[in-house]
Amino acid sequence: MNALRAPILLIPAAGEPADGWHRLADALTANGAPVTLIDARADEAFEARVRRVRDALAALGRPAVLVGHHGGGAVMTAAATRRSAAHLIYVAGEMPDYGETVTDNVTPIGAVAWRAVPSTYVLCARDRRFPLAAQQRVAELRATTIARIDAGDDVATTHAEALAQIVREDAAAEPYAS
Repeated sequence: MNALRAPILLIPAAGEPADGWHRLADALTANGAPVTLIDARADEAFEARVRRVRDALAALGRPAVLVGHHGGGAVMTAAATRRSAAHLIYVAGEMPDYGETVTDNVTPIGAVAWRAVPSTYVLCARDRRFPLAAQQRVAELRATTIARIDAGDDVATTHAEALAQIVREDAAAEPYAS
């Protein structure tokens, strides 16, 4: 298998412990991908999280693959641009459009990265916070491609390898893959 050269930015839901994402990070780094895990502070405002993701993208200096879970999807939607992101992967994630509000933000979304950047929506069949039917509606309307994992809210822990495989496949399809 080819090593992935694109950096990967993991964005858990607000308040979700980052340590639950280490299994996914480990599975990706085993293939040579540089991985940055954004700490999802529960007390942090949406705009502050967006700024932290933008800062992390700027520090990378090249387009990254972003993986956002639940509200982390909305954060990457607002933070990424065509220049900073090569691919967006929404994991049972909020995927807002212009003017929509999201769970932890009362200000309508202005920037919408998925309109300019290829995206994959990963349906999590047993997710309790975002019902499958709602995930499917969003994915069918907005995502470039759709994948499915029979997992719940803890997908990055319980199904890390399956999720890593989706990330690898999407990354390999992009022009930065070796």
